[in-house]
Amino acid sequence: VSTQSTWAMFAVGLFDRPSTGNIKANVTSPEHNQIARDIASDSAVLLKNDGILPLDSSSVNTYAVIGTIFPVAGGGSGHVDGPHIITPCQGITSLVNRNGSTSRVTCVDNDVTNAVNAAKKANFAIVTVGTKSSEGADRESLSLGNNQDELISAVVAVQPNTIVIASTPGALLMPWASQVKAVIVMFMPGQEAGHSVADIVFGIVNPSGRLPLTMPNKENEVGFTPNQYPGVNLQSDYSEKLLVGYRWYDANKVQPHFAFGFGLSYTQFQYSSLQIQETTVQFTLTNVGKVAGADVPQLYISFPPSAGEPPKLLRDFQKIYLESGQSTIVTFNTLSDRDFSIWDANVHSWSTVKGTFQVLVGPSSDKILLQASISR
Repeated sequence: VSTQSTWAMFAVGLFDRPSTGNIKANVTSPEHNQIARDIASDSAVLLKNDGILPLDSSSVNTYAVIGTIFPVAGGGSGHVDGPHIITPCQGITSLVNRNGSTSRVTCVDNDVTNAVNAAKKANFAIVTVGTKSSEGADRESLSLGNNQDELISAVVAVQPNTIVIASTPGALLMPWASQVKAVIVMFMPGQEAGHSVADIVFGIVNPSGRLPLTMPNKENEVGFTPNQYPGVNLQSDYSEKLLVGYRWYDANKVQPHFAFGFGLSYTQFQYSSLQIQETTVQFTLTNVGKVAGADVPQLYISFPPSAGEPPKLLRDFQKIYLESGQSTIVTFNTLSDRDFSIWDANVHSWSTVKGTFQVLVGPSSDKILLQASISR
């Protein structure tokens, strides 16, 4: 990697002229900050909402913002020291108190006693939690750690209107999810994290992120053996073959805690009128809710049983923004010969499978709303 990087530097002439810049210079701008804020908001995933969100910032309510462990960047090469970091406390306080008052938001740390006292006095408790990882340092478990699960349980015991916002680099166990009113997950949301949190919680932005992974019910739910992970004598055997992530859950008929591709919105969408013309897949998507929002329809295919493939495989997805009541025809154009092929280890090449395939469309891997067959 270092050789490739160095060659690229020589190619563009970086070594032909002396450096005159300052590595500590802050070259960000309001426009850059807004982009960072938008990306974090658009990628936030609303996993649960018992009708509590979005909150109304104009109403006379009080909010306890609890927690100081909320990583916004990863470790190793994923680590970035931004010119500033907006915490959830800062973001929520700024949005709620735009009229100049500072009495409606109380921010406390991870001390359970402080958190419980603040939660009791508020109308809503917003608990921010997180975990992180880095290159060469796997997480010890899929739990939050640092007594954060206990913190959430203690808060929800005294405040039924509890919202949890978690920042994580990957899958996360959430034993408290059934107890709280709402759960939002953000994946290393960057320096504008706090503003993005406020935008989502108070409905400035309608959440439209979808899970890029599966949230399991328990540690090692897929049953990895030591030979598979972490390996024995510096060797790991990939004997799970193709059954990784949602493919394992489908093949073993296990319902995950939250499925791959899942994510809620403040509006609702309807899928209808699936049509297949040669290799083009179309259907009608309608926003049947009361507010504008974006959905992420996903296209999967199911191979003939003789192919030995997992039950279904993702082939395409799109993010579609619709106003309330608006409909559009969504078109997937990616069904090529490669999409109907499997890797033939004997000839070390892709081999097209013949037979009848199922074309599946839905908002997540575990919720297929439209289905049709196609023969090849």
